[in-house]
Amino acid sequence: MSEVKDNHYVPRLYLRNFTDNPAHKNGKFDFLNLESQEHIGVIPHGSQMKERYFYKKGTDIEKKLGDVFEGKHATIVKNILDNQFVPDSASLIEIVLLMHFRTRAQRDEDLFFRKHMIDQNIDVLVSSFKSSLKRDVPFLANAMGDAVIEDMVRGGSYKKYLKKTDSAEKQIKNFERIKEEMAGLKSVILNNTSSTNLISSDRPVLLLNPFLNRKKVNFGKDGMFQMGILLVLPISPTKIIICFDSNIYENPFEISKRELSDQDVEKINKLQILCGVEGIYSKQLPKDITEIVSAYLKEKKTPQLITVHLPDDYYLTYKESNLPNFSFDFLKEKKEADTLRLRLPYPRPDSV
Repeated sequence: MSEVKDNHYVPRLYLRNFTDNPAHKNGKFDFLNLESQEHIGVIPHGSQMKERYFYKKGTDIEKKLGDVFEGKHATIVKNILDNQFVPDSASLIEIVLLMHFRTRAQRDEDLFFRKHMIDQNIDVLVSSFKSSLKRDVPFLANAMGDAVIEDMVRGGSYKKYLKKTDSAEKQIKNFERIKEEMAGLKSVILNNTSSTNLISSDRPVLLLNPFLNRKKVNFGKDGMFQMGILLVLPISPTKIIICFDSNIYENPFEISKRELSDQDVEKINKLQILCGVEGIYSKQLPKDITEIVSAYLKEKKTPQLITVHLPDDYYLTYKESNLPNFSFDFLKEKKEADTLRLRLPYPRPDSV
């Protein structure tokens, strides 16, 4: 069997559902490049969202994803789009989680965090290396200046811990590790009957937390195991998966009567534009999509890694996504949500 060289980090089984012909392997979709803000127009979907050797050469990750998950997920999504049946929450959560962890954007975010941690701890790393060098090779330690040693330690740490293929493999392991632990979430399918297509991007899954954002808590609101989590994944221009914390929110299926409001479609599309890195796509983008994207990206705030020093020389590093804290018509908090105790790191009861 020939080795797979070009790995899709957003799989074709997903991309094709936003094309003019989902049943055809060469279906086309309307594409806008977010980096250049150029509306490319209608192009084949198979040429997008892939990277040469995204996974390490010689590994069977791509084959495993295909054999174990992708075939099953493709069948489930096709049945949903054909209105044949709605699968159980666990199956929908698995689809959403794999999509979240496998993307290049998620890999690059992990690498950014690793680099931040190396830079944050460089003084400790250098001190440890210098101590070892003075003990084992004292003449070399005396000959090398501090700047040379720091460059050596930093460069060596980058080389060891910032390998793209290692991070990509780690994300798949993270998915396999936590997918059962996320079973406490509930999931529903909602329909988009508006005249505006749902948009997707190279980071298709929106990870939100309206509850903790409303509470204005400190020390992070983007954790998978936190109370109030909301995962949103468009699976076509007209259907979307919503995974929600049922301890906090009412069932969106009952609130929305199975349909997204026009306002919610607009908000979800805006978040796709703000969260995407490479590009957005759908069967047909709005005619004024270039102007829409330009206006939205002017509002975009860069995510931040924040480090807080704690007693006893401990510190906590967390991410602030800096996304707009939208309210959604399909989402309503339960009355008892405000009575729940908030304690760091704000875990869901089913994830403790």
